[in-house]
Amino acid sequence: MAPFNISSGKSVATIEEGCVLFNELPQMRGFTPRPGITLSNPKFKGHVTLWFPNIDNNYWNNDLLSFPNFIVETPKDMSRNVWQVNKYKGKGEIRVTFLKNKKLFKDSDYHFVGIYEFNQKMSKTFTPERCVWECKHDKCDSNQNELYKILVNEGLKF
Repeated sequence: MAPFNISSGKSVATIEEGCVLFNELPQMRGFTPRPGITLSNPKFKGHVTLWFPNIDNNYWNNDLLSFPNFIVETPKDMSRNVWQVNKYKGKGEIRVTFLKNKKLFKDSDYHFVGIYEFNQKMSKTFTPERCVWECKHDKCDSNQNELYKILVNEGLKF
């Protein structure tokens, strides 16, 4: 598959289809796929994830802040918030993001919206802290070796 970017309108109908695009198996939670799938390429050291946030979610508030610049992720059960924020502190966490937002895109597909990095400094500006994901690149490649080159060229560390 050729590289794609935000303006190309690349979308997938399901999380499973997104996994196939990147030659990954969906990671299941019971009968449903998890919305975050860690890419298996060892170069990523477990810190690059396919992320499929849904704005209409029962468990998370995924707020668009100056979209597509930032996505703010907050568990609806705030008792999980400290765990969630601490999970990413001090690590280079990268998410290849396909967003589902019926109002924005006028369909129920997951649309590629960019490569996001956890922004620890901005996460601390919220009380209580939240996970703030900052868009670092608007291009992607489903070939994981080519994706690695994109991330390295952008100076993203993981």
